[in-house]
Amino acid sequence: MPYDCATIQPADVNRCCHFIFQSNRYSVPYLYASQRLTLKVLPDQLLLFHNEKLVAVHARSYDRGQRLSHPHHLKELQAQRQQARLHTLLLAFLNLGPDAEPYGRKLQEKRINAPHHIQKIVALSEIYGQDKGQDQQRQRGQHPA
Repeated sequence: MPYDCATIQPADVNRCCHFIFQSNRYSVPYLYASQRLTLKVLPDQLLLFHNEKLVAVHARSYDRGQRLSHPHHLKELQAQRQQARLHTLLLAFLNLGPDAEPYGRKLQEKRINAPHHIQKIVALSEIYGQDKGQDQQRQRGQHPA
């Protein structure tokens, strides 16, 4: 039976989904950002566990100052960040007024690039404010939407 010469130690994952070991940065899946995981250090590889579940494997680098990322981990992180940005944008859009939700549904039904249009509407509301648009409609004799 081969002898297991691994060492076990805690590893703190930062919010950018990396942990540092011997001045190198190694990636983990985005689900484990800002968590404390268990690192099993072997002579040729690093194994990262969360509650005894293997979540990442990296070839060990003896160089210093390296950033070693698994491409799959980065794609997951980028997709999660994009989804979070869209969610924040949608919340800002829905907070514009009571007519925002039906308007957003109509944008989706027309199969146009709804997130792009929603982003532009939110940006315009930040520049001009909601009250200015309503004041202009009142001056023209229209009711605010």
